Amino acid sequence: MLEPFFGLLACLVIYFGVWAARKLSSEFTRDTSFEKWCASQPMIVAFRCHGEARDTRFRLRQALAPHDEVVNLHGGAPWQYYRFDVEVRELSESVVAVHIASAIPQRGDWTERADAAELVKQILQTAPIAEVWLHGQLHPSEARSHSRDQRGWIGRVAEGGALEVTPMIGKPEWASQPEAA
Repeated sequence: MLEPFFGLLACLVIYFGVWAARKLSSEFTRDTSFEKWCASQPMIVAFRCHGEARDTRFRLRQALAPHDEVVNLHGGAPWQYYRFDVEVRELSESVVAVHIASAIPQRGDWTERADAAELVKQILQTAPIAEVWLHGQLHPSEARSHSRDQRGWIGRVAEGGALEVTPMIGKPEWASQPEAA
């Protein structure tokens, strides 16, 4: 006689238990050293363009709109647990770069932010790019690394638009130029 009531009660207890666990649990422990590193505004992607960088800068800003944020689904932890406020800057007349402005813990459902790797693919299809430099953690084969500033990937655009990516230490000379005012 009371079985339907107990069944309903059990369902409600399970439902609210799962809801409370999702709200109270933490998927990861915040990495304060990583957050401080991100606050130093490191460069994560740089494009060496054929010609002027203004067009590529415009296309990058368009691809990042309306939030100017990216996520990184590749590399090692803690990258996947953060979304990044980014800024697009011209480093010279032919170089444009994406810098992290801040890291925001990514909790709950994934948002519609651009993935860093997809952003690179999109720009390669729409702008005349000669080379791309990627931060080491933006590549699927990269494990967690404590030398975040030293690792990278250089991609050269081959005939037909294919990107040939090879690992490298540091940044290429064209990406190390001082920023334009």
